[in-house]
Amino acid sequence: MNKFLLVIAGILALFAAAILVGPSMINWNNYKADLTNKVEQLTGRKLTINGNIEISIFPAPALIANDVYLSNSKGASAKNMFSLKSLEVRVALGPLLGGQVKVQTVRLINPVIELQRFVDGHTNMEFSLVEENTEAKNLEAPIGEVQFGQFLH
Repeated sequence: MNKFLLVIAGILALFAAAILVGPSMINWNNYKADLTNKVEQLTGRKLTINGNIEISIFPAPALIANDVYLSNSKGASAKNMFSLKSLEVRVALGPLLGGQVKVQTVRLINPVIELQRFVDGHTNMEFSLVEENTEAKNLEAPIGEVQFGQFLH
């Protein structure tokens, strides 16, 4: 019986180690193109990540991206709507294990945000979906308990 418990404990320890160490062994930069393309699809703006992307599990699951830029709308005076030295998004572990993403904190390091109102009254904070195959697709993506599509006009 003792050997059985030791084997189970060893398997659980290996599983825990794999969960904690595994994400650091993946090169998340390979997914930059997928991420930037999805953001462009959802916002109509180009996202550029010149730095590294990292995923950490401990103490809470987090996505960290360095040297991040989001292009501005056409006609804006600044090239980028925002630039960040670093972006850190931490999510709650419990809901994540249940298949839901609940954002706990968003941390912006050295943000430069350019907000502008144009002569016709619209602002550079208005985003437009990119249409594919001349049909607008419903690209609402749940972020926590808020639907991203609710903010699009």
